Amino acid sequence: MNKNIKLAVAGAVLALSASAANAGIIIPAGDWTVDINGNVNSFYTRTKHSGSAATAGMDDTRSQVQTGLLPSSFGIGAKTRQNDLDVAFQFSFWTGSNANGTDNLNASNIGGNGGLGYSSLNIRQSYLTFGDKSWGSVLVGRNLGVFGSDAILSDMTLLGVGSFAGGSGSSTLGRIGSGYLYADWKAQIAYTTPNFNGFEASAALTEATGQIDNSNMGLEGKASYSFAANDVTGKIWVGGKHQKIQTYGTAVAAGGTTGVSSSGAISERDSEAWEIGAKAAAQGFEVVGYYFDGKNADGGVGQAINTLAVKTALAASYSTLLLKQTIKAVTFKLLMFFHSKLNLA
Repeated sequence: MNKNIKLAVAGAVLALSASAANAGIIIPAGDWTVDINGNVNSFYTRTKHSGSAATAGMDDTRSQVQTGLLPSSFGIGAKTRQNDLDVAFQFSFWTGSNANGTDNLNASNIGGNGGLGYSSLNIRQSYLTFGDKSWGSVLVGRNLGVFGSDAILSDMTLLGVGSFAGGSGSSTLGRIGSGYLYADWKAQIAYTTPNFNGFEASAALTEATGQIDNSNMGLEGKASYSFAANDVTGKIWVGGKHQKIQTYGTAVAAGGTTGVSSSGAISERDSEAWEIGAKAAAQGFEVVGYYFDGKNADGGVGQAINTLAVKTALAASYSTLLLKQTIKAVTFKLLMFFHSKLNLA
């Protein structure tokens, strides 16, 4: 399949928080500190589909106002220190912009972008953490998976458009499935060690994907080292995950025909992957290197696959900051004139 995608993008990003170091609106509330944060990540995109990606009888140049890789979000969190424990919680609500995506249609608007088109809501984060810097922290609830999290958080298109503009979802996907596996948002119980002069490790028991009878759990882990020297900062990490994938076995249907059936016996096979990555930044420039391998691993959109295809890419990005104004911890950035040309095989 060939796609020639040309994007002329004018986007606006309203960022109430971009990172832990740049928090949103902080509100003291007794023993608690409340943090209200979020982002609006929308772009105008014009996408030309060609080759096997073209659709007969339709105009294959699509114009949309849609979110980029990172959907727009609104989050509410709070933290406190009580009984010698650091306690915190977070709830985050994510949504797309356009109403003509398949995940944004309701029963009264099937078939097109109409006045009753609704943008779907996805509660990706709902978790509690507790711990202490002397022994680490425990997270319980729904959050980004441990394996692959550094890869997607290091994607340079996270606040950009990515490689699936003109698609039907609420995200343009970035390089998910083309350069790394999707970490996904998972129910989990995770433990993170204290930070030992830059060294840190995390392990999580997660709800496994690809389950039929929900009899298995998944395991994920990661170890990392963060460093800073003069004007250079960076991180090195290794990680892995393991779980069971379930499929139905064969069953004899009426007439003696043998085939896959939803009533057949359940069979299981191992699904595992490992990763190694590194990144370094200095004076506004950042270089990221990442490699992963595995078997029966997630294909990047939630399904299990038998073979794992890995694509590598060398990328560069440039953006012009036209306006930056800070008013009471609310940062407004207007990013314009971003242009890219992607050839996807």
